[in-house]
Amino acid sequence: MTLLDFVGIYGTILAPVGAILFVDFWLSKRLGFPGFWAEKTGSSFNVVALVSWLLPVAVGGYFYKFHDVFPSYMTLPVWISAGLLYVVLAKSFLKTAQS
Repeated sequence: MTLLDFVGIYGTILAPVGAILFVDFWLSKRLGFPGFWAEKTGSSFNVVALVSWLLPVAVGGYFYKFHDVFPSYMTLPVWISAGLLYVVLAKSFLKTAQS
């Protein structure tokens, strides 16, 4: 069980990165915000990606620690929530940057 917990936690931490990359590369133009945000702004850091990764991972960690949810069950919900959060935050940052 220890190995399964480790793999589940690793997947829960890593899956949101894949969701952010997927949304940024494949869906950004279709959803109306620029892809490759940090590159286009000349920044070396993407705050939207960090927040979109950190919040779902923190919620997943909370459920693992305090509600005893098996970590492998959190991988898909964390992936989906990170992707949706990235879209929402990227669009809101775009509106803020244009104002």
